[in-house]
Amino acid sequence: MLAVDGERAVSFRFAFHDGPPGDLLKYSRESSIIGLVEPAQVDLGFEDSVLGNDGATATASCKTAGGDHFTLSVKAERAYRKHPDLRPHVEAFMRTYMAETLKTLNCG
Repeated sequence: MLAVDGERAVSFRFAFHDGPPGDLLKYSRESSIIGLVEPAQVDLGFEDSVLGNDGATATASCKTAGGDHFTLSVKAERAYRKHPDLRPHVEAFMRTYMAETLKTLNCG
């Protein structure tokens, strides 16, 4: 979590699991954990990726003690969710952050 003025601004969720997480787009629409606004599958250069107005989720193969896949969700908590203005910025952030996280985990 990243806070600004004492309020949650950006949330990060890291998950290690065996096998792909399933339908990432469906989870991005329906899940209270991910719950992105206007999610769409996009190619961010990982096994599967979804981009929304207020965040993104991506998964990739990654062999760790926690499993053989890693999924990262990032959500801008205070984003104005009805407009897609943040999408290009969220996409650029996710491409870089996910790639660097995979390197840190020795997966990339």
